[in-house]
Amino acid sequence: MTAIRWPDDWQLEARAAIEPYLGSHARLRIIVGTPTSIDGTVLEGFVFLDGEVPTVIHNRDDRPGTYPWPFLRGPVLRILELRPRRTPLVVFAHPDWTPRSRT
Repeated sequence: MTAIRWPDDWQLEARAAIEPYLGSHARLRIIVGTPTSIDGTVLEGFVFLDGEVPTVIHNRDDRPGTYPWPFLRGPVLRILELRPRRTPLVVFAHPDWTPRSRT
C-alpha cells in the first residue's frame, strides 16, 4: 500500500474522512484555512491520488484548461460531499469553525 503524502496541518480526522472518497465518483468541496477564517479557501471536484499526493480535479471530461491541483495545506475546516439536487453532506467539520451565514 502506498503511503499518502498529506499536506501539512491536515487533521487525522479529516484524513480518515476523505480517504474513502479517493478515486470515487463523488464530488467534494474541501475548505481549508485557520479556524479564525471568515470563509477559508475552497477546492472542489473529484479527489484521487496522483502517486502519493492527494489531488483534486474540477471535472474529468478532458476539457482543455482543466488541471488537477494537489490538496492545499490545512487545517481543514469542512469537507462536503456535493450531491445533485440535494443538500451537501457534511463529511468533516472542524469543531472550532462556523461558516458565515449567507443572508
